[in-house]
Amino acid sequence: MVSNNNTIVVLTNKGNLLLRDQSELNKSLLLWESFNHPSDALFPRMMKIGLNTRTAEQIVITSWKDEKNPSLGSFSTVVVDSDELLQVLILNGSSKHFRSGQWNRRSFMGVPSMTKDFHNGFQLFMDNNGEELYFSYAILNLCSNIYIL
Repeated sequence: MVSNNNTIVVLTNKGNLLLRDQSELNKSLLLWESFNHPSDALFPRMMKIGLNTRTAEQIVITSWKDEKNPSLGSFSTVVVDSDELLQVLILNGSSKHFRSGQWNRRSFMGVPSMTKDFHNGFQLFMDNNGEELYFSYAILNLCSNIYIL
């Protein structure tokens, strides 16, 4: 734990890096967490991709520049909400590289090859105030992997 004034940094056992305000008024107010700002990997049940419908802020995954250079690459994920029909785009810069098709609550309709293990573990969530929509997944069998862009 690192402390500066009333702000502290905490690394949880699950690997989530938290930035908290520990002032008496805030009683440990969460300012930022790494799982809400993923880089190139999506870990099961902990991380998410999605969007805030009020602010239009995206929670995205961005590729590395190349396998030896971890700086930001060209590819990124974007969740698109058009008339409440969510889909995921993979962009190469600003150009569409892949479109998932609409989410039908079990799978993406544009991905007929989604396996049962994959789409049964993939879920859409909405936060308590209805502003944030995001996808996450759970490992249903021990053969599942972490998804890396």
